[in-house]
Amino acid sequence: MEGRTLLQYCLYMATELNYVVWTDLDNEGGLSKLLVANPTSIQMIRMWPYVVLIDTTYITNKQKWPLYEVIGMTPTNHNFLNAFCLMRDEVAVSYSWALQGLRDIFGTAHTRSVIVTDRDEGLSAAIREVFPDVRHLLRIWHIANNVENMVDKLCGGKRNQQE
Repeated sequence: MEGRTLLQYCLYMATELNYVVWTDLDNEGGLSKLLVANPTSIQMIRMWPYVVLIDTTYITNKQKWPLYEVIGMTPTNHNFLNAFCLMRDEVAVSYSWALQGLRDIFGTAHTRSVIVTDRDEGLSAAIREVFPDVRHLLRIWHIANNVENMVDKLCGGKRNQQE
């Protein structure tokens, strides 16, 4: 790694392989956001921008930052990773920063897209701001899970007691 930290080496390799990399630094010069996209995936999302899934994996890295994956879909129902983003926080400003990078990735193709996400209010607000002409849908799993949790609360948590 030639004296580089793991993150520095990853960024070095990404630029060597012509990945598109966006970074944002905090007031102290530390990394606060990172968005990375593969050049082949950028071509794919521009060809097939119709369905885009943005999903989050929590607390899977040393810094415990959320990892956002942007997944595209081909006409033959095959998924591909378009980009990923690590962000220190989950506020609308950070989401807007990441989505502006995605807008650059999409080019003009985004006007034909549907973006599918979970029910994160900050992400929803950022989508309305950055992609006002794009249709935003919620994943059915999240909707069903929220309904199930609400019913369980209304019933005094009895569903879990019966299991």
